[in-house]
Amino acid sequence: MKNTKTVLKRVDYMRCDDLASYLNAMALKGWHFKEWKLGLVFEKGESEEAIYAVEVFTEASENDTRPSPTTKEFAEYCEAAGWKLIDGKQKYCIFKKIQADAVDILTPEERVNNAYKATISGSNISLLVLYGINACLQWLNFLSFFNNNIFSKSSIYSLVVWNLLFISSLSKIITTYLKRNNLLKLVSNGEAIYIGTNRKFPINGTDIILALLICLLLYDFVEIGGINSIIVTLVIILSSFILSWAIGKFRPDSDTHQIIQLFYGFAIFIFLIGFAGFNIISAPDEEPSVESVPLLASDYKDSTESIEDINIYHNESMFGGYNTYFIWSENDTISYTIYRSDYKWILNRIWEDELDKKVNENVSYCSADWGAITAFKNNANEYLVRYDNTILIFRGYDDEDLTVDQINVIRNKLDLR
Repeated sequence: MKNTKTVLKRVDYMRCDDLASYLNAMALKGWHFKEWKLGLVFEKGESEEAIYAVEVFTEASENDTRPSPTTKEFAEYCEAAGWKLIDGKQKYCIFKKIQADAVDILTPEERVNNAYKATISGSNISLLVLYGINACLQWLNFLSFFNNNIFSKSSIYSLVVWNLLFISSLSKIITTYLKRNNLLKLVSNGEAIYIGTNRKFPINGTDIILALLICLLLYDFVEIGGINSIIVTLVIILSSFILSWAIGKFRPDSDTHQIIQLFYGFAIFIFLIGFAGFNIISAPDEEPSVESVPLLASDYKDSTESIEDINIYHNESMFGGYNTYFIWSENDTISYTIYRSDYKWILNRIWEDELDKKVNENVSYCSADWGAITAFKNNANEYLVRYDNTILIFRGYDDEDLTVDQINVIRNKLDLR
């Protein structure tokens, strides 16, 4: 039987008493807390009714992987009061009661305020700002390029994830503030307090939703990028795990830990840039074929010119999709974009955007010719056509109007109803 075991356990400053209760329960089972590395390390021994206290020391740093000199000075004061520091990291200090007449390390009010300050300062505030900035940037980008982004799964997932991360972070700050006020109210009434939830699995609904959304984002990232994205994802996950294990095992000081984090972030950045550059250089050019284009100029008019180039753009999401085609030849160049969606508000938004960009004074309406809800041609020889679930933007680069017969061919080829 192993004499030691390591337990990975979620911790939170506003649940420090949950951790203390867990350590007490483990001691009753004969597992005594020894040190805090990657996880909580326990040593097998006799069952004991030990009393642990988990205090939040605000003078410590979030980068501390072991008790700092300042923390150790605080621990000397606590040991004189009957509490021995077993181990700690970040702003956590885990004490064990060594004297029956030990006095409380901190007052209840100090304990509550310390846990609150550690929660709303440092990394949590930084994350709140980071999530907020990214959420705003995602909205700005999404609305600025709505016609494309609404049909991009990665854009939609990214928008949702960053906004929920921001809401979750903000919610944590607010609930922490309310919890602190409730605890201080109990203190002022002379009642005992417990900083925690006393739940075995303190996971809230937001945590589950965020985990699912991040999994969806990773899935979409891999689906779009294929084997290259799988390689990148595995390298980042594996390297992060190895780094966490190494930091937990060797426990560098705060300054060294911060340098390691900066170096790792820079290394990942260089890796991503290098990997992207390698794939751009090594990726073969895949030219779209004529067979992949649903409509050519030769389909609706006499044209014997050879096609010089073809470009195709496609995106699809749960809201619909769009396809854009550019077919170049010397005199019969055409381009067209087809938006399809079952959501009227999306097509209405796209239609308004296209009207703002393409409508001018010299427009001629031709709804009957296209059998559409609305259709017109502007002076740039572009046709804007609106059907119930489809929008077509068609441009021929000559000055000839399309005949009804030509329009019927285009409608049949593009399946416009």
